[in-house]
Amino acid sequence: MRIDGSLSISGGLIDVSATHDATITDTGSLVSHGGQVHVDASEHGTLLDSGDIDVSNSDPNGVGGTVHLLGGQVGLFGSARIDASGDSHGGEVLIGGDLHGDDLDIPHARRCAASR
Repeated sequence: MRIDGSLSISGGLIDVSATHDATITDTGSLVSHGGQVHVDASEHGTLLDSGDIDVSNSDPNGVGGTVHLLGGQVGLFGSARIDASGDSHGGEVLIGGDLHGDDLDIPHARRCAASR
């Protein structure tokens, strides 16, 4: 599955999920100001992101949104950019799972990689 265009909504949920082992390549732009972006390539799938994901919220006292990038293998490459900033405070960004695997409801990648 390839995301190479732009998808922009106001404060809602953008959910791209594979139900079977898949490779999801994101080179496009996913924008949901103050909302959520969830991309899941499945337990044995691969997610390769070099696009722009923006869940920032510049409203007065705004809180940044949520980004979950999940899969068996997750990689951020090239010009990948994630913005979850907020006027009041930032949001949540999970790449390949939760911190130290603490949240058992969040699947965890076997491998994560980032370039730069």
